[in-house]
Amino acid sequence: DADLVGAMRAWADVEPESAKRIELLREAATLARDALGEPELSADCYRELLAIDRQDADALRGLCSIREQQGRWNDVVGLLERRVGVAEDPVDGAALLRHMGSVYATHLSDPRSAIGVYEKALALDDRDEASLDALETLYEENDRVEALRALLERRVGLASGEAKPALQLRLAHLYEHAFRDQEAAIGMFREVLSAAPTHSAARDGLERLLEARSDWDELIRSLEVRLDGTSEASQRRALLERIALLHDEERGDPRAAIATFQKIQGELGPDDSSLGHLARLYRAVEDWSAVAETLELLGARSEGQAAIDYLHEAADLWESHEDRGRLSRSLKQAYQRFPSDSRTRARLKAHQQAEGDYAGLAQVLDDELADVASDDERLALLQTISDVYREQLVDPATAARYLERAMEIKPNDRSVLVPLCDLYIAAGRQADAVPILQRIIESYGRTRNKNLAAHYHRLGQALEAESDVEGALQAYDAAFKIDLTNVGILRDLGKLTHAQGDLDRAQKSFRALLLQKLEPAAGIEKADVYYYLGDIAAKQDDPRKAITMLERALAEDKGHQDALHLLSELKS
Repeated sequence: DADLVGAMRAWADVEPESAKRIELLREAATLARDALGEPELSADCYRELLAIDRQDADALRGLCSIREQQGRWNDVVGLLERRVGVAEDPVDGAALLRHMGSVYATHLSDPRSAIGVYEKALALDDRDEASLDALETLYEENDRVEALRALLERRVGLASGEAKPALQLRLAHLYEHAFRDQEAAIGMFREVLSAAPTHSAARDGLERLLEARSDWDELIRSLEVRLDGTSEASQRRALLERIALLHDEERGDPRAAIATFQKIQGELGPDDSSLGHLARLYRAVEDWSAVAETLELLGARSEGQAAIDYLHEAADLWESHEDRGRLSRSLKQAYQRFPSDSRTRARLKAHQQAEGDYAGLAQVLDDELADVASDDERLALLQTISDVYREQLVDPATAARYLERAMEIKPNDRSVLVPLCDLYIAAGRQADAVPILQRIIESYGRTRNKNLAAHYHRLGQALEAESDVEGALQAYDAAFKIDLTNVGILRDLGKLTHAQGDLDRAQKSFRALLLQKLEPAAGIEKADVYYYLGDIAAKQDDPRKAITMLERALAEDKGHQDALHLLSELKS
C-alpha cells in the first residue's frame, strides 16, 4: 500500500493532464488515510490538491478532518474559514461557522473569536437555534449584557409555543439582575402571565419584584389571582394568610386582614396560626368580644397550660367588660377540661359564689373531694358543702348526707354532730336526731354548762316528737337542772307536764316563766303563761284563782281565745 501511494504520487507528478493528476492525488490521500493510517501522508496529498485548486472543497474537508484528529485547532479554524468561503449554500456556511465557533470556544479558549464567528453564522441563518444558544451562553459568561439583552429580545420575537415563556423569563431575569430595571422585568413577567396566568415561575418573579418595590396592592392582586387558580387546601390557607399579613403589616389595614383571616375560618376551618393573628388584630381594633371568643377557640384547640391560659385570658376580658354570662362560660369551659387546675377551680368557685350559682358551686366542691389529701381537709370540705345545701339551697336532706360522711371521719366531733342534728330535726327525722344528740351529750363528759343544757333540751324535743314522753321529761329535767332560767326549757317542761297531768310540776315551770323576760321569739307569751296557770288552778278546784289568772291573761291579750273560753265556762 505504501508503495502504491508513492507510485500514485509519482505518477501524479508527471501526469500532464490536470484532471488525471487530481484523481490520483485524491485516491492516494484516501488510501494513506484509510488503509495505511498515515494522516500526515494523507495531509500531504490534500495540500498538493489545494496547491492545484485552493477552493477544492473535498481537499479542505479532508485536511480539516485530519487536523481535528490531531488536535491542531489553529489549523482547523483556518481551514474552516476557507471552507466557509467556498460553501455555496448559506445553511452549509452557517453550519461551518458554528463548528468554527465551537472550536474557538472549546479548544482555543477564545470567546471573543467564537462570538464573532457565531454572529456571522446568524447573519447567514437568523433562526439558527444552535448559534443563538451558543451566543447566549457566551454573552452571559463574558458579561456582554447589552448583546445578551438584544439577543434575548430577538429570540423572544422569533419564539412561539412552549419555548417562548422560558426565553421571556431569561430576559426578565436579565432586566432585573444585570440592568436593575425592575419595571422592564415586571413587564416581561406580566407578558408571560398574560398568556399563561398559572405560570408559577413568572408569578413568583412578579411577586418577588412587587414586594421589593413595596407595591402591596399589586402584590395582593397577584396573590389573589394565584388563589383563584388553586383548590388545594394547604396552598389556599398559606396564600390567604400571606394576603392577610400584607394587609396588616404592610398596608396598615387590620380590618382587611381580619376579613381575610375570617375567610380562612369560614372556608378552610380554624387553625392556630390564623386564630392567633385574629386575636391580635381584634385587640388592635378594640373588638373585645371577638378577642375573647377567639381566645376561647384557641383554648379549645390547645392542650395543657396553654389552653388554661387562653381560657383565663378570655375570662379576664369578659370580666373587665362585665359580661357575667360569658365569663361563666369561659370558666366552665376551662373547668370541664381541667377540673384539677387549682386556679381554674378557685376562680370558678368565686364566680359562682358572686353570681349565686350555689348548685354549681356545690358540684365543684363535691368534685374537689377527689383531690383532697388529708382527713382534716376532707372534713372541712364536707362541712362547707353541707353549709351550701343547708343555707343557700335550703336542702337539709342533702346537707345531712355530707355531714354523715363527715361523721365517718370524726364520729364525736361536735362541729359535725350539732349541725347534723339540726338538719335531721329540720328534715323531720327526729328518730335520727336522737342518737346524734345522745352522742353530743356524751361528748361533754362531766362538763356542765348552758350548751349542754341546750342539747338536753333538744333531745327532749326530739323524744317528745317521737312520743317518748318519759324520755322527753328526763331530758327536760336534765336541761332544767343545768339552766334554771332558760325560757325554752321552762316552756317545754311546763307544757309537757301540763299535758301529762303533772299539775304541780307544770305550775312551778309556768310560775318560773313569769319571772323571765319573754321575747317575741320565745315561743310563748305572758298571756299564754297566765292561761296555763288559770287552767291548772281550775283543775285543782280553785276557780277564784283560776279566774284571776285568766283575767290577767286577757289583760295581756284581750283576744286570747283559750283564756276567753275557759273564763266563760268558770263564770257560768
